[in-house]
Amino acid sequence: MLSDEEIDVIEKILGKDTLYLFNKTWDERNNLRNHLVNARIALEKCKKEKRVETKYWEAKIKEMNLVDAHQRKTLLGIVHYLKGKVEPQFYRKIFEVTGLDIFDEDYPNCVKEREHADEWNAIAPFIEYLGEKRIILAEWVKFHPELDENLQPVSGNLLQLFHGYIGVDTYQLEMERRRLLDEFRKKKEG
Repeated sequence: MLSDEEIDVIEKILGKDTLYLFNKTWDERNNLRNHLVNARIALEKCKKEKRVETKYWEAKIKEMNLVDAHQRKTLLGIVHYLKGKVEPQFYRKIFEVTGLDIFDEDYPNCVKEREHADEWNAIAPFIEYLGEKRIILAEWVKFHPELDENLQPVSGNLLQLFHGYIGVDTYQLEMERRRLLDEFRKKKEG
């Protein structure tokens, strides 16, 4: 929990309106997370009993996850503004107290990929199915100004295309993953 003095420091930097937005979003996110737990319990019960409400709870959980992601982005945006304006230990404490993960700041491409994992998991089986049916993704390419365009298979893999669509830098993603592995190894050794 943050002390009154720490909240005063944050208020001086952010202003009352932004601090109010932060607190309101934080409260709403905590309530949402409680509802999410209950929804997951209801979903599991419906699955066990093979009830028709299963689809409802799956859709409701997906909707709540989207709202949660938006609220997290709002909170992160506010907390990021504090970086460099407060002591590093205090900055990390804000992450801990709010339930935000410092991971979100240190590994933005990993976070973005994680946020869109449901989308990828939804389309990947369909893409595999198309490949099995020998249907490929193609683009129109003009090899020479005097020649007509030709239809050519899309170069690169589809995951890289998806990363481009969601705004993930594939090279930076790989660097973040390597840093994560290095940190994991250091923690395991030390």
